[in-house]
This record gives sequence, C-alpha cells and structure tokens, in this order.
Amino acid sequence: MPINVNMPNFGDEGACKVVEILVQPGQVVVADQPLLTVEANKTSSDVGAPVKGVVGTIRVSVGDVVHAGTCVMTINT
Repeated sequence: MPINVNMPNFGDEGACKVVEILVQPGQVVVADQPLLTVEANKTSSDVGAPVKGVVGTIRVSVGDVVHAGTCVMTINT
C-alpha cells in the first residue's frame, strides 16, 4: 500500500527548495532514513521516511520549490 511522503513545514515561508534527492525508485528504506535534502531560509534539512518500505514514485526534481504539505514521493509498504 503506497504511503505519501509530504513536505514538512521547515520555514516561515512554507516552501523549500529541493537540493538533493538521496534515494531512487525501487530502493528499500527504513523509517527516518533521509530521502531528500531541502533548503529553506538558508538552512538545509533532510526529509525522512515516515515508514519502512520501497521507494515508489518520486514527484520532485532537484531545484523544485515545494510547499509544505505537498506529496514529494511515495513509499510502498
């Protein structure tokens, strides 16, 4: 069953820039494993996996500006 990974709210503006994608579709991940790195207010933060599973669809690319609550990828459990 796919679980959505949504962008957390890291900054006052509610939007972050994707600076690095750390996983690939089909990769097995564990809960809290960093999935991507984002930058907001000149600070870098990692978005972690909410559950253990297999990365499904990645819906963002490096350089995208993503608002809090937006689905950035799915994980199949």
